[in-house]
Amino acid sequence: MTRVTPARRLARVMVRHATHVLPPVQAAWGRAMAGETEHLPSDRAALGWALSCLAGAYTMRISTLTTSDLRPSRPVLALEMLACFTWLAWLFASAVRQWIGQGPVPDATIAGLLLASLLGPVGLGAALVFLTGRVAALGPGARIALAALAAVALGTLGSGLLLSLAWRDYVLCVALPLAGTLHLLELGRAGGRLNPDAAPAA
Repeated sequence: MTRVTPARRLARVMVRHATHVLPPVQAAWGRAMAGETEHLPSDRAALGWALSCLAGAYTMRISTLTTSDLRPSRPVLALEMLACFTWLAWLFASAVRQWIGQGPVPDATIAGLLLASLLGPVGLGAALVFLTGRVAALGPGARIALAALAAVALGTLGSGLLLSLAWRDYVLCVALPLAGTLHLLELGRAGGRLNPDAAPAA
């Protein structure tokens, strides 16, 4: 039985990693790379081949990312939108409960919270529209409304006018909702049909 040198083992590990980095549509190429490694005559050749495989795999993966049309699969979009808008929607629901407890006319703080956090439920609703495939694009009015709500959230919650937020709350209530809004606006502008062929990265 032929002894496998540490250098040859390292080459195999590197090529195996390269096959995982490749986009899923290039799986056949990954198998070919791995098979070629076993037929190279020397450890130096195997290590050189493994390095070129790694460079090619990362180049291809980066190219796939930079040319993406931002059309995710439904599960990915659902998780992203839940992460981006759930906390702000919870803040809106809390403000509504306080409003109900106060009476028909909310005070200035509650009214401000209602307006500042309205982006949460609206963002989840817009995401649901894309997830169900009911529209291919957001109209100008809907995009302006989303952008305006994001600006209100940034101007009130982000500036600390209503609440003094810790850094974690700032991320949950301001940064993530803004990121989700930008993605929704991009999907809406581009005619955001979800990508039926999107596959999870290896």
